[in-house]
Amino acid sequence: MYKEGDRVTYLLLYVDDIIPMASKTDLLQQITERLHSEFSMMDLGDLHHFLGISVMRSADGLFLS
Repeated sequence: MYKEGDRVTYLLLYVDDIIPMASKTDLLQQITERLHSEFSMMDLGDLHHFLGISVMRSADGLFLS
């Protein structure tokens, strides 16, 4: 977790899988760029599955099943 004022970022990690989340789009972009500069990473796009959990995004938030 990283917090700076009202800006918050969470990194969910499991072995070699990372889910970055941030309260602001620009903060998420900064964190992602920083990670890419330090580690060999691939961006697989929008999250659909993680650890056997299906993820669906809606206007109300995320639905996990």
